[in-house]
Amino acid sequence: MITKFRKQLKAKGGIVLFLSFIAISICAICVSGAMRLNRKIERESRNFYSEHARNTTLYEFQENDFLQELYSEKAGEDYIIYKNIDDPELDIRGVLYSGKVTLPNMLSGEFLEEGYLKGNDGTAVVGRSFENLIKKENGESYFYYNDLKLKVLGIMGEKNTSRMNEMIFVDMASAIKNSGVNGEYVIDGKDPDKLDRLAENIEYMSSEKGKVSIAGEYIESGVAWFFAKERITGTMYTLILCSFLITTVMVSFLWMSQKKRKVAVMRLQGYSNGEIICEIAKEYYGFAVVGFGIGLVIAIALVWRLGAWNTSLEDVFTAFVVTLGFGVCGLVLPAIKVLRLQVSEILA
Repeated sequence: MITKFRKQLKAKGGIVLFLSFIAISICAICVSGAMRLNRKIERESRNFYSEHARNTTLYEFQENDFLQELYSEKAGEDYIIYKNIDDPELDIRGVLYSGKVTLPNMLSGEFLEEGYLKGNDGTAVVGRSFENLIKKENGESYFYYNDLKLKVLGIMGEKNTSRMNEMIFVDMASAIKNSGVNGEYVIDGKDPDKLDRLAENIEYMSSEKGKVSIAGEYIESGVAWFFAKERITGTMYTLILCSFLITTVMVSFLWMSQKKRKVAVMRLQGYSNGEIICEIAKEYYGFAVVGFGIGLVIAIALVWRLGAWNTSLEDVFTAFVVTLGFGVCGLVLPAIKVLRLQVSEILA
């Protein structure tokens, strides 16, 4: 098998195709890790809110039951509302959510329950930096904040340094009990259209209870969307991968042009187009798989040597899919072109 692979490698175009797959895998692994880290940094810079989040202010409310009514009346779906508790020393937020939303990474335990819950004891999820402030009572864990006694449901954050480690989330009823319903909020979710409907319902339901100010979402259009500050890095990485894709297609055309005689001989022997493609694909993807393996070793060695280790299994899997995906794109067009040729044209 090794001897056969060496023979294929020495064929015209083989070494270039092989090197291109090594380069693609190195690039894909590094780009995947960089994009994942960039998403994390961007999310932290937005205080863990999404790009669709709306700053909201409630004021002149006389009663504290507005958010409870908002949830019970099902004013929206797939949303999460944060109440910013004014504290100069702690980043502590009340949380109310419904449906499918992005929740923080939990190191242990579970996140706050869905909905507006009222009970004798409130609940909290604390960042791992505050584990030393948790008190044990009758087999349960509690965190005390001002006059609140909060049952700790879990520990959130990251094993590495992260602002999430310094944050505390409490149920919304406890947050309102601590500082009242008036104040600054953030409404968030994955779907901006659902957030629009929620904002409309908040304004409608609050008309006789108090006043609401909700910031609109700024939406870029056209080219500006791709080059917005929060997307520019991702756009650059995408353009890099596109350049590698174009190069792969060009190299594949060169390699496939050397297979014309082999295709002609197989046709004369009675092979169908499907059988010919399978035979060529075996050789082609042999370069892709072996090239990915070598590229993976080189990429890991590079990031390890540079002291910038940020590679995960997710990055390796993503890079493998990208490499094979580029292989599919690179093989299809050249193969179609060659298979359309008649035997007489090839041997002429």
